[in-house]
Amino acid sequence: MLTTTHLRPVAAAILLVLAGMPLIGAEQEALVVVVNSGRPESNLSRIDLLSIFIGHAQYWGDRTEITPILPPSADMVATLKFHEFIGMPPNKLKQKWSAKIAAREARRPPVQPKDSAEALTRLANFPGGIAVLTRSSFEGSPQASGFKALTIDGLGPDDAGYSLAR
Repeated sequence: MLTTTHLRPVAAAILLVLAGMPLIGAEQEALVVVVNSGRPESNLSRIDLLSIFIGHAQYWGDRTEITPILPPSADMVATLKFHEFIGMPPNKLKQKWSAKIAAREARRPPVQPKDSAEALTRLANFPGGIAVLTRSSFEGSPQASGFKALTIDGLGPDDAGYSLAR
């Protein structure tokens, strides 16, 4: 029998979160969905956001290619919350994207930055980019001025019922 002692710590934590166990100390840290300030979108539905990150939606309304940028690999809180939100552990998400690329349903997988600075740099390089970061790493970044956080289903991080706040 495989126990969590055999798994890498991040994988074990993701499994616990997906099983409904709370992430201790992270309940106050909301995630934000960030795009370039020039994008016309200001709100996405939860379904639209899921569609983007699992590869179903690949173009914005203006036909700009969407480049999903995953939470930074060094940010365990954002990674855990993101995978809880999409209901899929990292290996399953990677498999899903690999299958889409093999079937020529997608050109490239989501970008996996190492930290929030790299996420914002990548976002600046992709006009159709969309990133998920912790609120503190976005708002505390000197690079944040060229970007905006979107609302999800009309709600922001301070609103009750915000999908990415748990």
